Amino acid sequence: MNNSHQHTRRPAPRAFALIELLAAALAVATLVALLLIATSRSRANAQQQGSLANLHEFAAITASYAADNTDHIWTFSWRRADTDRSQYPDLNGPYDTAFVSTAAQATDILRRRGWSTAMPLVNWATSPTFSHLVLADYLDQSAYLRFAVSPGDTLRVHASNDPDGYVAGNYTPPPPPQGAGPTRHFTFSSSYTMPPAFWSSDYATATRSTVVGGYNTFRLSPDTNLDFGTRRTTEILHPSRKVFLFDQAQWTGARVPIFWAYEFARPAKLMNDGSANARATSQANRGFQPHVPTSPFPTLFAYEPTAVEPPSLNSLSLQGHYMYTRNGLGGRDYDGLEVPIVP
Repeated sequence: MNNSHQHTRRPAPRAFALIELLAAALAVATLVALLLIATSRSRANAQQQGSLANLHEFAAITASYAADNTDHIWTFSWRRADTDRSQYPDLNGPYDTAFVSTAAQATDILRRRGWSTAMPLVNWATSPTFSHLVLADYLDQSAYLRFAVSPGDTLRVHASNDPDGYVAGNYTPPPPPQGAGPTRHFTFSSSYTMPPAFWSSDYATATRSTVVGGYNTFRLSPDTNLDFGTRRTTEILHPSRKVFLFDQAQWTGARVPIFWAYEFARPAKLMNDGSANARATSQANRGFQPHVPTSPFPTLFAYEPTAVEPPSLNSLSLQGHYMYTRNGLGGRDYDGLEVPIVP
């Protein structure tokens, strides 16, 4: 009889194979990536909703302003022939052009509600990103209106929240130089643009002027026989189809911000019926040339951004779309054909 005992060997603990370690690391990396994507999408959605909320606030204030000002749309409204409009003697008229009266009105607002009582006469007020300064007076608030800046417009958020830090160059990109030092006017600007038809005539005729331009500055054409601040909400014939304000760019949802005029951009925009959306620019009508209204072609412009604007994505000329709606306040931007001009 064999009394020897049989011993059962326990298997030694098996170390993780390299392939298993790699698989675990990949799983963790995937989870982290998914979490980052979810966080990014959540942030982008919050910024988009914040921009739409800003536009809804604009809509409510626009209705209030019209009710208090004989149905007028809020824009600069000092006339060329006006005198004694300001407490500052150097800002009183009469003025040579509507642009000078606008510059004087903007400077008056900024001296009282903005930077300094010593600031010089501005020459940039006829940019469509400064119309909102009129609302600072109407609301009896600072020129740094919170709802005038899109949450996704990061640099403008910094500039309006910390104007001194912006001018000091604490944010990237830094302010462009102007004269002996950096310019401060960007700190007062809005992310949202008001098309020129809300400032002046729908289009030029033999006896009536209007404003034209590219995408960031208005010019007079063909003469200076024009005053701003005359348009009324009752002149808007298709309120649910006409863009009133639009964000300068689609700030989120893409690798870089997309300037509004690119066909694939989806900037937040406010319609004249008070609704807000983020529909693609490509879905809008092409627009027209307000100084040549019978032309079938839209306004075209080359986009050459400054350091504080969204980057250029190609070298093509861009169409004016809802910046230059055919027939102005009587036209349509979405959900319908362009309204033809009837001379």
